[in-house]
Amino acid sequence: AAPKPTTIKEALKLWEEKHPGEDPAEAREVKLNGVFPPIEKMDTTLGTLTNVEKLSLSTNMIDKISGLQGLSELFLTILI
Repeated sequence: AAPKPTTIKEALKLWEEKHPGEDPAEAREVKLNGVFPPIEKMDTTLGTLTNVEKLSLSTNMIDKISGLQGLSELFLTILI
């Protein structure tokens, strides 16, 4: 059986492990590229990224854009 897709919450935990001492809620740029297993769904967890200006979710398996409510600083989203 194929592995379960990674959730946004799990991907943010991986991001924190790669950026010790940084809080994704305060980061201006968050890259969740190439997560394995890939992210399939954008969800409301993205709403915790209140300072993010650039959000990158490329090389995942996302089929529907959602969960971006409340991201007032966001000006660039990369999904390709």
